[in-house]
Amino acid sequence: MSLSTSSLCCGASCSTSSGIAQKVVSPFWISELNQRIHVLPDITVDHFIEILLPSSVPFTLDDDVSKAFSKYRPKPNEEKQSYPKLRKGLDRLVRDFEADKTLSFSDTSGGEIQFPFDAFKVHHHGNKPDISVSFPGRTVSTKTWQNIAMVIEVKASETQDPFEAKRKGATNNATVEQLAKSARSLLLAHGFLAAFAVGIYGNRVRLVRVDHTCALVSLPFKLRSKPGSKLLQKFFWHFVHPVVGNTVVGCDPTISPLTAEDREWVAVQLKEANVDNRYARELDKARRFEVYNEETGEYEVHIGFDVLDVNGRLFSRATTIWRTLKDTRIRDPSTGRLTPDPAADVKLCIIKEAWRQLARISEAKFYQRLAARIPQGQRRGLATMICGGDLGDLEFRWWKQTKSRPADGDSESTLAGSETSGQLSSSVSSTRQPSRAASTSSSSTRTSSTFVTTGSQTAEKDNLVFGPDHIPNSDFPLPYPQHQTYSWRMVDPAKWHSERSHMRMVIKEVGRPLTQFMSSEELAEAVRDSLLGHRQAYVEAGVLHRDVSLGNILITDKPKGDDPIGYMHDLDYSSMTPEEETTASTSADAPADSKPTSDNPEDSARQKERTGTYYFMAWELLRNPGVIHDVHHDLESYYWVLLWVVLRHTNCSREGVSGQEICKWLFIYGDDRASAAAKRDWLLDTMTSELVVQNNPALTTLLKRFAQLVLKQVLADLPFVPGDELSNRLTYEAVLSIFNDALNPDNVWPEADWKHCDLLDSGSVPPSVVARPNVAGEDGMEDLDDDETPARAGTKRSRRAGRGAADEEDAGVDPAARAEGSRKRSRTRGGGMGPSPAGPAAGAVARPSRQPPKARKSPANRPATAPTRASARLAAKKAARGGAGATT
Repeated sequence: MSLSTSSLCCGASCSTSSGIAQKVVSPFWISELNQRIHVLPDITVDHFIEILLPSSVPFTLDDDVSKAFSKYRPKPNEEKQSYPKLRKGLDRLVRDFEADKTLSFSDTSGGEIQFPFDAFKVHHHGNKPDISVSFPGRTVSTKTWQNIAMVIEVKASETQDPFEAKRKGATNNATVEQLAKSARSLLLAHGFLAAFAVGIYGNRVRLVRVDHTCALVSLPFKLRSKPGSKLLQKFFWHFVHPVVGNTVVGCDPTISPLTAEDREWVAVQLKEANVDNRYARELDKARRFEVYNEETGEYEVHIGFDVLDVNGRLFSRATTIWRTLKDTRIRDPSTGRLTPDPAADVKLCIIKEAWRQLARISEAKFYQRLAARIPQGQRRGLATMICGGDLGDLEFRWWKQTKSRPADGDSESTLAGSETSGQLSSSVSSTRQPSRAASTSSSSTRTSSTFVTTGSQTAEKDNLVFGPDHIPNSDFPLPYPQHQTYSWRMVDPAKWHSERSHMRMVIKEVGRPLTQFMSSEELAEAVRDSLLGHRQAYVEAGVLHRDVSLGNILITDKPKGDDPIGYMHDLDYSSMTPEEETTASTSADAPADSKPTSDNPEDSARQKERTGTYYFMAWELLRNPGVIHDVHHDLESYYWVLLWVVLRHTNCSREGVSGQEICKWLFIYGDDRASAAAKRDWLLDTMTSELVVQNNPALTTLLKRFAQLVLKQVLADLPFVPGDELSNRLTYEAVLSIFNDALNPDNVWPEADWKHCDLLDSGSVPPSVVARPNVAGEDGMEDLDDDETPARAGTKRSRRAGRGAADEEDAGVDPAARAEGSRKRSRTRGGGMGPSPAGPAAGAVARPSRQPPKARKSPANRPATAPTRASARLAAKKAARGGAGATT
């Protein structure tokens, strides 16, 4: 059973169980969770524990815990008063665990726990988990997510169980949202592959497992019963005895927190590299990463010390970007300690972690194509992958190979589950035991991964991966992969494309967002160099980016010599020609309306799948979702990206209206028609009134000429406009010519003209609209990724409508936080734009009583230029259609 909008309906507000506070239910979280919470009705709770929390040490405790919760009798509106008795019962369950495996339970309902990373907490709501569970052998010493391993959500009555079929209402929504926010924070704070939670609703208990694609929920069982209390005890036992990893089930064995020695070494390296101290503010949250290089099959150890960007969505790519440095220390064989290597050159770089959908090509493949087609010395404006790969793909291949082997004494594989059937095995007792390196002889021995060295000093050499296709000879130790989700296939095998695979890559270049330019000249140079990289990738390697956005263009930190000022990265949604083609089908100077890059039907389907970040999406993609994504769409996105930054961060205006005010109505999120109409109107207005950047004629002219090119392309995309009237449309040559003219050394640019954007101040939180999830795309695939664009009524199209408000690279802002803030202001204001540390925040959702700077002149009163005649045809066509497509 999956919970859908019939049970997760959007309510306006609801009372908490205490009956005192009022909680607004976020539409974002309702949409986020819809159809992604699955109660597994066909397996017992015991089976749920065995399969989803495999234990390295069998659960054999025979103590009587039947009366552990006999005194726990919560009353309506007084549930918090019952927490001490509940915690006492929980303590009884783990009393006989080994000291280093004992859990502690803390009441954390009284104070909000902030988002895991300080730099982003202003943009994301905190949460108040009812009871927080410590890591084994520790306590929740401070109320931070770094000290919490699991949460327990508590309600007084069984009727408040939110996972009961067809249970509706805002109160139910708030209960689910509370748990989901906690799961999100646990996944991000620890890099968990899966997070666990317990729901206690009166005398009813649910176990919940959450990963980056969906949530699995157990059948309910009774807390105050002998079987029920024993099941909960077994759950905690399995949780603290992972087969893989050193802490709890769900932890990532390829990462580990830093030791004091690690932090000291990192601090020394950053000081020697003259790195700003603010980048090392949260070394207590830093991590050691093992990065799998799929081209060599080997691993590199890197230390991520500063989070540059994080996607706060639960079911998403969960992209997280870290500043990092390679751990070049060597281990002293006599002491076993890591010591600095005096010959090593420590350089800063970037680690990107993301969970791609299986239906998409791994981003590493695109970087590998660039490396194979473009010599390193000739590359400009493109990020370089040092190493990386798809951990999920490696693990799945290993799991599949193990699954095909007969177990000792068996005639066929006994691994639980089936790759094709998607059903859980009912024969738990026959589950294959962990391999030598993964198993432990006693509970006091730390378990370890069989294919990495992080946290593992005993991994056998045979189990280290060497060679791009090598798979360890030992058995995969778990019933299912962890670095590649398997949750959807347990529910519905047809949903395989909704599964996600864990990628980790090290990128050579270190950059900062466009919004942090030092001067507008640097901004223009960065965009121009990124354009050069975009052209090189397409022309020389056959890779079309398809997601030109604010977060995907970075300014190079401390460029040297002829280094590019800016570069393009994030190739997640790119397309590329087949391997046998040596070049793209269009040249650098080919017309923008060129043919698709491939005749391959599968590639063509991908190109028709609408991609891009919503605010910067080309006009034609907004109007015609099924059109093939081509070069000119990306080139148009460059204009909207540059305009976004200029409006927000320079002293500019048009006819007395400031850039920030323009930004409020120009960039509309979630409504295709309104967004396309706003962009069209803006472009038409540039014919009679220009955006003026104060004391910056070079940038003013650049923007005007760029807008005219985009307008020509927009008009050319209309079938009733003769193409011979619109020459010199959006091509690489035309756009780069505009930038090169503006950046001519004879032009004078102002220095240090960056301006603070008032819209970024905390408290100025914009509204957000979220889509109905699970809208099938034209290719029959659901994209459960970072998009919330509503489907147009009666129109079938891909849900990959863009990653607007909640996109990881471009926003880092929790739409829930935006929505709550906007509700407080909606009575007095028409909406606004909001905060983003490294990119855009959401714009006004529907046009908030838009007041344009000046009524646009009618086409008849405009200068008689070719674009104006075409514009008149556009107006006439609109009138003939009865206003279809007009601003709404």
